[in-house]
Amino acid sequence: MARSKDLADLSEAYLALDLLKVNTRNDAAMLRAGWRARERWIERTSHSFEQWLKPSNEVDLVPAIELAQDMWSKVGKARSGDPDPSRLDRLLRRIFGGIRALAGGGVAVYLGLAREVSEESGQHTLDTLGLNQTFRWTTPRDMARDIHAVRGSKVLALAANEHLDRLRDIIIRATDPAKPKAMGEIVAEIEREWSVLRRWQAERIARTETAAVWETTNFNALYLNGVTQVDWVIASGPSIGPPKSYPPCDDCVEIAAQNPWVVTDVELPPKHPNCRCTLVPVYDADWLPPAETWHGQDPPLPLRDVESV
Repeated sequence: MARSKDLADLSEAYLALDLLKVNTRNDAAMLRAGWRARERWIERTSHSFEQWLKPSNEVDLVPAIELAQDMWSKVGKARSGDPDPSRLDRLLRRIFGGIRALAGGGVAVYLGLAREVSEESGQHTLDTLGLNQTFRWTTPRDMARDIHAVRGSKVLALAANEHLDRLRDIIIRATDPAKPKAMGEIVAEIEREWSVLRRWQAERIARTETAAVWETTNFNALYLNGVTQVDWVIASGPSIGPPKSYPPCDDCVEIAAQNPWVVTDVELPPKHPNCRCTLVPVYDADWLPPAETWHGQDPPLPLRDVESV
């Protein structure tokens, strides 16, 4: 009799171990699926932001180049350093129709990102929790505008300002009288560098803001469905990780080392520009889906302000 009970206990233990292995594989698959979905949105949004910044390549840069050359000539041989760029800033802003127009052109891109990415994130989190529900915001326009009001407007304004600042620096460097070039050579150099800058900046904004929208919705879906603890997971490994030349930052590693986190204490990713970390649920032993599943009703979103992009 005792032997039968021992075998039953052993069989139950093996079954539990098998279920744990299955759950671990399923969790890993869901994690990879989430990162792949984010990467798809990053690619699409990056293209949209690049198109937003593209008109800068279609304007006549000659007036700005001529002003920069004139500014260099007034510096004089007896003085050192670069010329005061304030006049060039004003000219560039006139060329691009003003900073407000440039920043405003990205609003539609950001709102579209916030609506569509958030719905995919919410659906992914519901699937991770095993909840048979279809995620859909009841007021997607308000949700997107809330995210834009807290983060997006600053992100776009900072990006537009930085864009013009970098163009100014490129023009001043390209017109340095110590390395004289013909006008055609200067224009070609500026347009070449400008194209690279636009693409790099669009990818950075897309990656960071996709993460912000995704993780905000992910957090809501976890918290409002009764999950009390989460792990901060760093994107690493051959399937989901960044290239070896981009190791995880020390801040993210330190946060992950303190897992698990109580949901009311954890900071929401992204921790920094280009951050790829995510939050995953840690189930309590007695966790069960709530009687009324939250699947996109309009909650107060835990939005985090932004200082840099």
